[in-house]
Amino acid sequence: MTTNDPNDDELDAHVRRLLRGLPVPVEFAVSPPRRRFLHVGLAWVAGVTGLSVGGGWVVWREFSTPRIVRAAFAHARQEADVRGVHVRDFAAAQTAFGLNDAAVLPGTLQLCKDCTVGGQRAWHMNVYLDDGGYVHLFAFRRIPPEIETDGQTLDGYWQFFTSRSGFTVLALAQHRRALVAMIQRLSA
Repeated sequence: MTTNDPNDDELDAHVRRLLRGLPVPVEFAVSPPRRRFLHVGLAWVAGVTGLSVGGGWVVWREFSTPRIVRAAFAHARQEADVRGVHVRDFAAAQTAFGLNDAAVLPGTLQLCKDCTVGGQRAWHMNVYLDDGGYVHLFAFRRIPPEIETDGQTLDGYWQFFTSRSGFTVLALAQHRRALVAMIQRLSA
């Protein structure tokens, strides 16, 4: 029920002046909730966008790697604990990698064996370099169908090169400098 009493207007004006004059405690300062919502919302959008772009780049990088390289990294992980020379004719493996009497490995030979990588027959040699870690070398007996020169995946670096004896060799390493040192020693 409303009344049009002029005293009501005076009372309303008086109460408004009293309320306006009261001090507001600092710890209870009011900020518009809309701004916080926008800041949090924009932060979420930026985070999700960043993760999507980064995740998309990683997926693209992994799936653009040739199958033979992914298979070689998987094979290297499976045989990480195997040590020794497990080939019947070590001289043939040495020739495939371009290791003649003048060429010496720049590290310590950990493994040399016959294996199958991605359906291709190859000799697998694992060499440890003191300043670069492990380098896995795969000398293919036939040229693999999908050869790109080099690249990088989440597992490490890889590069195809031709050994001194003409075999196609795939080198894998965690560190780029180890890969470069091995390729310089073994390539033609």
